[in-house]
Parts: sequence; C-alpha cells; structure tokens
Amino acid sequence: MAPRALKYQIFTKLLMAAFIIPLYGLLATYLASEMGAVTNATIMQFLLSWRGAVFAALTLALLLVGFVIEMNGYIVLSARAQHGQSETSYRRLLRYGFSRSKNLWGLGGIILIFYLAVIIPISGVGFNLSFLRGIKLPNFIASFIEFNTWYSLAYFGVVALFAIAGALFIFTLHLIVLCDFKAGRALKTSARLVRENWRLVLLHIGLRLALSAVFVAITVGLWWGLVEALLDTYGADTWLPRVFFSFLLLVQYLATFVFLLIEIPYVVNVVTTTFYTVIKRDDRLWHYAESYPRLPTKHRQSIIDRLVRQWRKIAAVLMIAMTALALVTGTFFEEVFRPDYDVKVAAHRAGGYGTPENSLSGLAYAIDVGAAFTEIDVQRTSDGHYVLNHDESFSRVARDSRSARVMTLAEVRALDISLDRDGSEHPPTLEEFLLAAKGKIKVIIELKGKTADTTMADDVVAMVKKLGMTNNVIIMGLDYDLVRYTETTYPEIDTGYVYFISIGDVTRLTGDYIILEEGEATSARLTALQIAGKKTMVWTVNDRKGMDKLATEDIQAIITDLPKEAIEELATTRELTDTEWFYRIFFDR
Repeated sequence: MAPRALKYQIFTKLLMAAFIIPLYGLLATYLASEMGAVTNATIMQFLLSWRGAVFAALTLALLLVGFVIEMNGYIVLSARAQHGQSETSYRRLLRYGFSRSKNLWGLGGIILIFYLAVIIPISGVGFNLSFLRGIKLPNFIASFIEFNTWYSLAYFGVVALFAIAGALFIFTLHLIVLCDFKAGRALKTSARLVRENWRLVLLHIGLRLALSAVFVAITVGLWWGLVEALLDTYGADTWLPRVFFSFLLLVQYLATFVFLLIEIPYVVNVVTTTFYTVIKRDDRLWHYAESYPRLPTKHRQSIIDRLVRQWRKIAAVLMIAMTALALVTGTFFEEVFRPDYDVKVAAHRAGGYGTPENSLSGLAYAIDVGAAFTEIDVQRTSDGHYVLNHDESFSRVARDSRSARVMTLAEVRALDISLDRDGSEHPPTLEEFLLAAKGKIKVIIELKGKTADTTMADDVVAMVKKLGMTNNVIIMGLDYDLVRYTETTYPEIDTGYVYFISIGDVTRLTGDYIILEEGEATSARLTALQIAGKKTMVWTVNDRKGMDKLATEDIQAIITDLPKEAIEELATTRELTDTEWFYRIFFDR
C-alpha cells in the first residue's frame, strides 16, 4: 500500500498544484475582476450576481474534483491493497471516482460538503481534502472568542459537536466509494455503524492513530534534541555552521513534506481496515466485506513509476541540490531569513488590552510604550458629534444598550467606560482624541457603524485639516465604497481599506493602505501588494509567533492589542544572533 499511496500522492499533488488549483484561481480572479477584487464588503453583492453563481458552481466543482482525485483514490487504493489486488492505472482510478460522484447529488451531498469543508477542518476529526487544510476561523474572531468566557464555552461546545459528527460520519466516504451508497444513506449508515461498534472503532482507529502520533512525536523530539545539541555545541554565527544548519533545515523541510504526503493515505488505510472489520460483523452490510473496486491491472508504467524506480538517482540529485541551496542560504543568511524591515506597531482601539477601549488613557498608554500608530473607531451621535466606540452599542464597554446614533453627545459623555467602573473615564470625542495625539502619534481612524457615510467622511477630513493633521492620519473602513469615495474626493488624505476575505486580485483594491486580517497576510500576497505600490498593515496580531513572522515581511505596521509586547518582540527579533534565529526556525518558538 505504501509505495502505491506515495506514487498516487505525487500524481495528485502535481495534478492539483500544477493545473487544477491554478486554473481555479485564474477563473475566480476573472469572475471577480469586474469589482477589482471581491472582499467581505462586496461578497454578498458578488454571490447574488451571475458571476457569483458561476463562482459558486466552480467552487462546488473543485470540491467534487478534489473528492474524486484525492479521497476516492486513497480509498480505492487501500481497498484493493487489502484484498491483494495489483495496481491499476491513474486514469481508471479517476474514471471510477467520477462514476461515484453521482452519489453526491441531493441534500445528502450538500451535508457531505459541509462535513468536508467545515466540520472536519474545525474539529480535526476525519480526513480531508488537502486544499481545505488551511480553513480556520479568522484570527480576529478567534481572539474575540478567546477573551470572552461565554463565547469560549459556546465555541468549544460547537467544536465538540463537530468532533462527534466527524467521528460518526467517518465511514461515509467509504460507503459512497466502495458500496455505491448515495450521500444521504452513507451518512446515516456511517453514524449507525459507529454507534453500534464504537468500542471497536475507538480501538482500531483511535488507538492506532494515537500510537502513530506518539511515534511521530518521539521521532520529532529526538531530531530536535540532536539539532539543539549541535546548536548549543557549535553555534551558527560563522559561515560553515550556517551552511551546515541550513542543510539540516532543508532536511527537516523535506521530512515534513514526506510526512504530509503519507499522512492522509495512512489515515485512510487505517479507516479502510476498520471499515471492513466493522461491516463483516454487520447483519445488513456483511456482503460488502469482499466488495472492492474491480479495476483492470496496470500494464504500462507511468512516468511516476519510472521516476520512482530511479529513486537512488533522484535522491542523489536532491542531495546535491540541497547542498547547493544550503551553501547559498548560509552565505546570504541575512538576506534570506532576516531582511531589515522597519515594521511599526499600531495600538488597537487606542491602547489595546489593559486600557479602556477607544479612550484617552488608551492613547496615553500607546504613546508611553512607543507605538507609532493608534487605531480608533468613530461613530456619529444623534446631534451630529463624533465620538469613539467600536460596537453598535455601548453594552460591552459601558453596560448601556443604546448606540451612539440614538444618543446625544451629552448622553454619551455621561457614560462610564473605565475598567473599574469608577467614573474616571468617559467616551472622548474625535476632536479631543486628535488634539491629545497631535505631534505624538499617528492616528488610524476607522469610520464605523451605521453612521459611517460620506457625511462622516467629509466631516472627519474637515476636522483633520482644521487641526493640521493631514499627514498624521489614515482614514480607513470596512465599507469599500466609502473608502473609494474618501480616496477619490480627498487624495491628499491617506486612506486604508480593511478586509478579511478576498477573491481575486487584491492589488486592484482602492486605498493607500491595504489592511489585511492576519490569516490573509501571506508572504505572496504582501509582496504583490508592495509591488503594486500599496502600503500594508496586518490586524489583529496578538501572539508572538505572528509577530515574529511579520517582522520579516515588508509591511508598514502590525495592529495589535498588545502594543508594548509587540514592540519588545520586534526589537528582540531584530537583535537575535544567527544561532538564535536557527533556534526559532527549527523549533518554531
């Protein structure tokens, strides 16, 4: 099974990475091109258009093709191997898979897609399509959940339910592929099989995977122990050790790549073995125990077969290439791993955690710790004044369920937003905040809530000009039309567009600054934006790992709730020795 699975993984990865995913990306970019790029601000408008309908159909087609190429192939390979069958051709594997795709039509298929695209990625229970592995909650939502006890409990409750669903549906794909069940019937049957045989399933799948995980953990621990001992003994602050440790790093990357290649086929094989064990004991399905895809034996070797037969030569070429790359990396270590970018820090909602949101004390804290920017949220009162608040209402910060738009300035000013509820802090006006910040820190003003309109943009720009702060303010928002209006009407003012979901070419977005959610801030996307002449910021970065990653990107600032810690971390990162850098790269810590 292992050689077949490895070869099939190479085939599927080449097919998906070199053709299917790029084609999907090109078509998605074309469909989104009429809007420049589709983001969270325009996604509903896009999905309700004919282009959006085509995009949705294209995405469903990608899921179907991914299912046929990846999951179907692994299941067929493992089933045939367990029944002593020889290899079949990839073409016949794909043809067989597409013949089973008819089982996905209907409500059951929709539930199955939800299972594959949502339940498995969030719960981590089950095996999934490789290109869906990156699906996760946006970091700003995860952070919000983390710091709210009730939301955390609710989230973990949902994850627990998803984990149970993932376990119950674990045989669904096998029933579709090997027994020719419709998706709905497969889901119900899988749940019944797991309920009736949960001890066996837990023993065969849970225990085996747990032992495998222990083996992997021990192997990784031994490897890291060896690397750490070598780093401690020899260091990496001269050329030859840098080359040596660069080579070891490439070995680690290669080992990780190989592990990812065999991980899913191994898990599928474990589940397939358990599936046959379970149905042999089942009164209704026992006759499927000897059922497997009867496909013709492969008579002609594929290119991958011929390449695998030359594995010694490939290994030698790979070693030479890795050595050459290690020589280059060791020689130009600074340029490769630690480019000298001056990444600034922006304090989120005035001063971040530990200070009242959107407050003058938060501003004072941001200035005191040395933040380059402070970010605030502006809303309009019922009598036309501009005050700071993030949410639609003041419930969270002042225990008042009213929103700024239905309150007068006097009513807003009477609210207590102090952390101790001692009456020491009240929501400031925008003008008060700007006057306190003038000459000390740059201000990022987000036009917020239901009162965010062109009148707000006009009034805020007029106030900024009146205070002589044109060069010290960035006006940003989630409303793309409003950002475009501000950029077009007031080109002398820096504007920023904030987004967390994108389809298409984000370099075509309007705004002097493109402000990306952390999960969207890939190196490739940040580089493309810089090449397009856009300045970039990333929000909301609250963990050291994210700060370290972005310290080596050509961005203007990270927006964080921990400005003091971020400034210290960025400074520490810049002062690391080469040996300390290798520690971080190897151990991701």
